[in-house]
Amino acid sequence: MHSRFIEDRRCKADGEHLDNPVKTRLTDEEFDRLERHAEKRHGGVLSHTLREYLLMSMDMVERREQALIEALDSGQNRDELQREITQALMAQIVDQRMTERLAARVAQQQTA
Repeated sequence: MHSRFIEDRRCKADGEHLDNPVKTRLTDEEFDRLERHAEKRHGGVLSHTLREYLLMSMDMVERREQALIEALDSGQNRDELQREITQALMAQIVDQRMTERLAARVAQQQTA
């Protein structure tokens, strides 16, 4: 466990969810992973990384819900639709990551 955390972070104390609804609890492995992403993408700033992934996740959930509603209204098969939506969202994520990596390489080459 990280030395900066004294208590077990896997669950909140009774009633804490009422006082700290957005206080996240991560395992050490999850936190290490988050730190690695933050270092690669935002110079180690965790808040920027959390914000990026939160906004991306909310956008994906909203798109998926809207597409499901539209498809169900038109009578399309739900399983097939979910598969199509998932594939489209994954393609979007891959495209975004590839663009970011390319931009990082270009920036690195310009500074070299």
